Amino acid sequence: MCIRDSLRKYLIDQAEKRPWRHDPQSKTDQSQVDQTEQLIKSVIFQRYYKEIPFSIGVKLEEIIFLSDSTVKISCILDVQTKIQRGMVIGYKGRNIKYLKDNCLAILMKEFQKPVEINFRVVVRDEPIWEANAKTEFIAPEDKASNMAQKEIDDYFKGGRGNVELLQKLQKRT
Repeated sequence: MCIRDSLRKYLIDQAEKRPWRHDPQSKTDQSQVDQTEQLIKSVIFQRYYKEIPFSIGVKLEEIIFLSDSTVKISCILDVQTKIQRGMVIGYKGRNIKYLKDNCLAILMKEFQKPVEINFRVVVRDEPIWEANAKTEFIAPEDKASNMAQKEIDDYFKGGRGNVELLQKLQKRT
């Protein structure tokens, strides 16, 4: 008996007998929408380089299972700038066509059905760091809280690190 077999036998002997925590047939705890978004992101990582894959947001608008067993997917790709939008679409739409073709191949294999996919590339109204920086204080309107909110807004517009803001706010208290 080799070491691997003896180790396996030992682990099986030591394991507690109890019911499965999850269904043994399940592969993931993600929803169908999350899985589809992850598959699209993987194709984006294969096609684009450097900062582009990290700055693209993928959001499924809809997944429709049609009666003729076709799956229709509508997806939004949001980017930070118009330049990135042009890079995602590519010269005469070559990049977006590559993305669509590869996504179709992967999604057809995943769904085991014919798939139609449409992409819409949009430019964000505001940068991600600014959108994530929207902070609300639940406090009465006073001069101190308004000043703190103004400092936080100025801080995120300047793009400085969290450490500086925390140090500044801690000095006040």
